[in-house]
Amino acid sequence: MTGTGGGGTGPAGGEERDPAADAPARADASARADIPSRADAPEPEAQARTRRAHQKHNERYAWWALAYFLFGLHIVAFVMIYAVRHAK
Repeated sequence: MTGTGGGGTGPAGGEERDPAADAPARADASARADIPSRADAPEPEAQARTRRAHQKHNERYAWWALAYFLFGLHIVAFVMIYAVRHAK
């Protein structure tokens, strides 16, 4: 199917791709200021500490959400029990 003129951007048929043609694009992409370099990345201990802090924070909120859900479930159950006992 290669080389049939399908409109693709890759080399067609027996054409060989020039690796030097991509060099300027790669140089521009690696020099972008919005992408932090490896030197700017925090060390692994700091990353682990930050990840544990976020995990602890998220787990705490998950437990609170579970507590509110179970509390609400009990309220609904008590209202249903009251309604069944007082129905005529």
